[in-house]
Amino acid sequence: MQIDVSGLAAEAVAGQVDVSEPGAALLPAVENLRASSATSAIAVAKAAAADSVATAKAGNLVQQVADAMWQPVYATGAGQ
Repeated sequence: MQIDVSGLAAEAVAGQVDVSEPGAALLPAVENLRASSATSAIAVAKAAAADSVATAKAGNLVQQVADAMWQPVYATGAGQ
């Protein structure tokens, strides 16, 4: 069986908002983009592990996703 990565990611994103109020946002706020991305990645990784299609052994998925995310850190030095 193949997992539906797009569907899982969409469900993870949709689960981060409360659409019960009229006029509520359908997507998480852009300020929460990193957390939203991590939530989606963790959901997909869990499903891949459960479906035995993951190519790596899952340990602490939250930490693994955090470690894999690009960090906006820039070197300081001459010319900056």
